[in-house]
Amino acid sequence: MLLGVAERLVVLNLLPAEGALTTLRITRELQAALSFTEEEHAALKFTTKNPQSGVEDGNTYWSKAADISREINIGPKALEVIRSGIKAKDQRGQLLLGQLEVVERFLDERVEQDAKPAKLQAVEEKSA
Repeated sequence: MLLGVAERLVVLNLLPAEGALTTLRITRELQAALSFTEEEHAALKFTTKNPQSGVEDGNTYWSKAADISREINIGPKALEVIRSGIKAKDQRGQLLLGQLEVVERFLDERVEQDAKPAKLQAVEEKSA
């Protein structure tokens, strides 16, 4: 799934912070996939200072000139984890207006067509 900088940041904030062991492992993999590389950090010049006022306001800003989208592999279970995080925040009334577009995109049933299962590699057990 092609996601821009803002979308990646929103999804990172929608991921559940707690859950079953297997779910948390998928969450960790999603965090790694959605995170930014050293090169992206250098190009995007992330800051928490408002570019207009120069005052830190708790929001994240970046160079829009370097705003690039990246293909993120999101399998069916990972999609379920993201949706679970969205539903939990929705039930607690913690969704933000700025997240709405991304939330709607992930709740759209057509997204499931793009979700590709991860390729699993079987490991043979060696007998002693």
